[in-house]
Amino acid sequence: MLIRSLNWAVTLGRFDVMFPAITMARYSSMPREGHLKICLRVFGYLKQGTIRIHTERPILPGDGEPNPNRDWSQLYPTTKEDIPFQQPIAFGKSVRTWILVDADHAHDLETRRSVSGVMFFINGTLLKWYSKRQAMVETSTYGSEIVAMKRVVEIAYEMRYKLRMLGITIEGPTVIFGDNLSVILNGSKPESTLKKKHHLCSIHYIRHASASSIVSLRSIGSAQNISDCLTKALAPHLLQKLMKPIVFRKTCEDIVAALKES
Repeated sequence: MLIRSLNWAVTLGRFDVMFPAITMARYSSMPREGHLKICLRVFGYLKQGTIRIHTERPILPGDGEPNPNRDWSQLYPTTKEDIPFQQPIAFGKSVRTWILVDADHAHDLETRRSVSGVMFFINGTLLKWYSKRQAMVETSTYGSEIVAMKRVVEIAYEMRYKLRMLGITIEGPTVIFGDNLSVILNGSKPESTLKKKHHLCSIHYIRHASASSIVSLRSIGSAQNISDCLTKALAPHLLQKLMKPIVFRKTCEDIVAALKES
């Protein structure tokens, strides 16, 4: 019953308890006393905090900096974003979309499967969150980050289509923030090379989205990546620091300021 209530709280918007909810759900068929204590502690945490809706346009880290000239003409000469021809006429102001992504390599001690965490924002409001164990066992941190990044690009395609079909104008590409610099460089620089063949399909999928101006990849420090709460159990002070800009914030600038902190 507690686990079902937790899942309902996640559906209503408390993304910060999504990781403990999916973790405890694995033991619902044969729970132990320790699992009950953990669930009760999570419900004690739920008594505080809320998610607010902010429609103001955020100024993200990296805005205003010179846009690097990436020549994708040799790799993808005819690529462009497919705009749905049946989309309704857009009304109102345009919105800006951005995503935070993280992966915890070999998190599961039994299967060594990694966990992906994704947070999708429209302007200053969190709209979609995702936390799930990856289907395959990756032997490196880079591999788990590549899998997570590919899933992020799929979500970007999905949400951009949905928003346009709702009559909403999207401003520019969807900015993706990740803390793995190698994945950011491989996915955004045409001259970068990758020798691991089993990751090439995912890399080309990400590059194609970059060349089409659907996404724009930017690096962020691990300590500022809020999606870290969707991939692992964090110490109370670390969780409080990450959640403060969103769950306990007052304005959209709070979360952007947290991203820029060094």
